[in-house]
Amino acid sequence: MGDPLVIVTTRLNRVLGVDADARVAWVEPGVLNLDLSRAVQHLGLHYAPDPSSQQACTIGGNVATNAGGPHCLAYGVTGTHVLAVEAVLPDGSVETLGGLAPDTPGYDLRGCFVGSEGTMGVATRIAVRLTPDPRICARSSSISDRSRTRPRL
Repeated sequence: MGDPLVIVTTRLNRVLGVDADARVAWVEPGVLNLDLSRAVQHLGLHYAPDPSSQQACTIGGNVATNAGGPHCLAYGVTGTHVLAVEAVLPDGSVETLGGLAPDTPGYDLRGCFVGSEGTMGVATRIAVRLTPDPRICARSSSISDRSRTRPRL
């Protein structure tokens, strides 16, 4: 083993592109979860994985650890929302693992990469699935409003 190496991706923090119709965003690994959700909020979309610290967690960190959180019961963990990863592999080559097609042919190398904690390479671009915002139910403004709409027995 050689000397340890630390790679910091926090400056790779751009949302590279959003396809609202396909519900896909290409991002760099340093993008914060909350920043991605804010960037697509006007489209009625959000990034569902929520490791409980959206304002501090990066998409790259989520990919490295296959992060979960409170929303994973409804939406699944990070791996469910990662469609493709462009990564620099240990030999220095750059490969795209996975793809935007519904069923990418071949072995699921994207699935192996997500959660590998950097042992398989370093993510440089990530395609994530965006989720439609939940519908908001009408709410009454007071108890008296609710009592008027409550059926009488």
